Amino acid sequence: MGVEALIAASMKTSSAPATPVTAETPTQPVIEAPPKKPFSWGSHSLKPVTPTPTISAPSTAAPTPLSSPLPKDPDADTASTEGDAEPAAPPKKPFTWGSQTLPAPAVPAAPTAAPAVRKSFEAAFDDALAALDLHAGAHDIQKRGFINQGNTCFQNVTFQALLSCAPFLNLLVAMAAVVELPNPVYPAWSHMLALVQAFEEPTLGLHVHLRKLPKKTAHTMPSYFLKAFQMANGMQQDALEFLEFVLDQLHVEYERSGCVFPTAAVAASTDDDGWEEIQKHGRVGVVHHNVVEIESPITHFFKGTLRSEIRMGRKVSASTIEPFHCLHLNMDATPKTLLEMIDSSMADEVLDDSRGTKRTFLETLPNVLTCHIKRFTYDPKLGPLKLNTFVEYPLELVLPTHLFSPRLKKEEVKYKLFAVIAHHGMEAVGGHYTMSCCDAKDQWTCYDDDTVIPRSTEAALQENAYLLFFQRQR
Repeated sequence: MGVEALIAASMKTSSAPATPVTAETPTQPVIEAPPKKPFSWGSHSLKPVTPTPTISAPSTAAPTPLSSPLPKDPDADTASTEGDAEPAAPPKKPFTWGSQTLPAPAVPAAPTAAPAVRKSFEAAFDDALAALDLHAGAHDIQKRGFINQGNTCFQNVTFQALLSCAPFLNLLVAMAAVVELPNPVYPAWSHMLALVQAFEEPTLGLHVHLRKLPKKTAHTMPSYFLKAFQMANGMQQDALEFLEFVLDQLHVEYERSGCVFPTAAVAASTDDDGWEEIQKHGRVGVVHHNVVEIESPITHFFKGTLRSEIRMGRKVSASTIEPFHCLHLNMDATPKTLLEMIDSSMADEVLDDSRGTKRTFLETLPNVLTCHIKRFTYDPKLGPLKLNTFVEYPLELVLPTHLFSPRLKKEEVKYKLFAVIAHHGMEAVGGHYTMSCCDAKDQWTCYDDDTVIPRSTEAALQENAYLLFFQRQR
């Protein structure tokens, strides 16, 4: 073969495609998942079963992105769902008597209180007075002070004293539950009943065991009584005058209304007092009766009568019977007890021009006895003065029989102290009033406008008393 032939053959060989040499890859065995056991309650567990991973040959496909969801095993989901829907029941404990509890007895529901039947003022007066017990304890109300609206301490202590008077308070409570307020025919009574309703309402955080009650519980008294009092008496600020004004307003309203005082209440009071008419050998010349004819709740509680006789030797020339709501007791520089002052006020008085001697007796006794100690006097040179002499007063006042007229039984009568109004200050002009009262539990409380604090019995008997209130005992 020539040289050209060899070169041509070589070029032909190099232009032919090369056969690739493929390395033989060993084949790995595929491990199949074990067969799933059939479901049974005995072998079922609440813990989810983790499937056994399957080892397969490497794949040249692109890897699954992390965001795509993994395929779920429908059999595993079914088993888990069935297991969650009906968990295995716990084994039943053996019965023992100690583990048994009796069912609580059914408590019947409390009966709903029927609404109070509303009555007219006239019917409420009749029913409350007929059922009233003059010797019962005071109804339990809140111990609240009054806001001082500008020199109104004389008003505040007066209403506190009236609310501590058991028969008067019990009458107001009985009426306040059945009447509609306000009533234009009875404006004064309506304000008193509204006051009782305000003190009946519960106040959060109000407890009698507190050493000092919060001032936020104090009550603001409407200006009805104060305006009427100032129109009639000017700018007077005397507790006694205000007390007499309030009682007179209540009495006049009852009198003008046409109400008839229940005879049963009058008979009960008269029978309890045990009046007797004892004729004397002396002959009475003239007897003047200056007694209010119309009875009212106010006269029923607070009214008594005095008999004044003018004697010429042993002969009674004239006799006068007049009502009183308060015993006015004179005092001097010599310290005296309250009973000595009462006895001195009824001592024989020699009249001028030799007209004889005047003697005063208690003709009828009130259910509530009010004593006024005259601490204010007037001096022509010095003007108004105040007497600060201490007057001793008892917790129980026993009236002796020599103070009674012949009409009264010769038996001592006992009164229990329940309220003391004190005046503080060295002068008659100005000063300040406070009030101490005793409740049905014999607990004393001091009221100083909106301040309410407990007080001991000993401290209550050491006040510079101006007005004293006693309730008659059986």
